[in-house]
Amino acid sequence: PHRNFRDGHVTVGGIIYQGDSFPERFRGKYISGDLLGHGVQWHDLEPWGSTFKSSHGGELLVANDTWFATSDVTMGPDGSVFVSDWYDQRTAHPDPDAEWDRSNGRIYKIESQGTKAVSKFDLSKLSSKELAELLAQPNDWYAREARCLLAERRDAKVIPVLRKNILEGKNDRLALQSLWALYVSGGFNEALAAKLLTHRNRNIRTWTVRLLGDARRVSPSIHKQLL
Repeated sequence: PHRNFRDGHVTVGGIIYQGDSFPERFRGKYISGDLLGHGVQWHDLEPWGSTFKSSHGGELLVANDTWFATSDVTMGPDGSVFVSDWYDQRTAHPDPDAEWDRSNGRIYKIESQGTKAVSKFDLSKLSSKELAELLAQPNDWYAREARCLLAERRDAKVIPVLRKNILEGKNDRLALQSLWALYVSGGFNEALAAKLLTHRNRNIRTWTVRLLGDARRVSPSIHKQLL
């Protein structure tokens, strides 16, 4: 269910904003392109049983141009939001279908006033331990990049640090980030899963079930716990 519906009926390229440069009221909001409404909107999400319900929050970008056609949005390392606009006179159901103008595409950057430019950097030069420390960053861009690099390395030396974050840490967000990083680093197994199924945080328990299910096979003892 979605309350206060506005403009066009095609929502594309959505992200949950988890940056640290926009005002705090935007954190956790769903930001998405409104293809036929020619803009970018943000929405409130509320848990609703096993899923979510939503409501319109406001406009993040108003194009005032009927050629503006958002096809995707993403977030950068400075917390700003990038918007891709395929920019075409037609946005839906053209005839003939193949006659698109491919010369007009644009990319826009939406940043909060006072946002500082990010100096040049290369996360791949960091040690695995330093990458694990980035999981605590309030800007989720760094945590995602760190997890990608850890997945490529499969560095077993970082596994004890990640386990400690999950089992002993008090930061639930860091615990979940560490669980994802642990999984892609090859440190997830049934012995750990047995402990995580009783973890205080429901997101850890939920993702433990998900990761166990991905293997499509569990031991009898884990089966009992799941039941």
